[in-house]
Amino acid sequence: MEAFLGSRSGLWAGGPAPGQFYRIPSTPDSFMDPASALYRGPITRTQNPMVTGTSVLGVKFEGGMVIAADMLGSYGSLARFRNISRIMRVNNSTMLGASGDYADFQYLKQVLGQMVIDEELLGDGHSYSPRAIHSWLTRAMYSRRSKMNPLWNTMVIGGYADGERFI
Repeated sequence: MEAFLGSRSGLWAGGPAPGQFYRIPSTPDSFMDPASALYRGPITRTQNPMVTGTSVLGVKFEGGMVIAADMLGSYGSLARFRNISRIMRVNNSTMLGASGDYADFQYLKQVLGQMVIDEELLGDGHSYSPRAIHSWLTRAMYSRRSKMNPLWNTMVIGGYADGERFI
């Protein structure tokens, strides 16, 4: 019998040793032995936003422009948060409104706020135009989407730069 098991030819060639499990290719070793699994940290990607906001409206007219949104944050189908703002002032010339995942909007608020602070600290008298903010946001959202970690938002950007309206 030992001679038979020692040769491991025929049907059992390349298989597991007696009393062992077969390891499926492309699965980690920890799959079969949870005790040896290493902690890899929390999952940072989401495929289902928790708190969401509905539509944001941007209208450009002869005398100016308007960006409007409601103040409701829905937790699934529950109207849970009734006083959240989804419109932010980016700088003196730009406003931004967002629908979709509120956590992603808060993240963008933080990043844009830091960008504006960094720009103001330069002290060169320039600031981001609405077109520049739009360009940065399109690239940032495309980058995240390409990494399979999208920002679940739809944005409306509006403002004035060089005497022209941008929406």
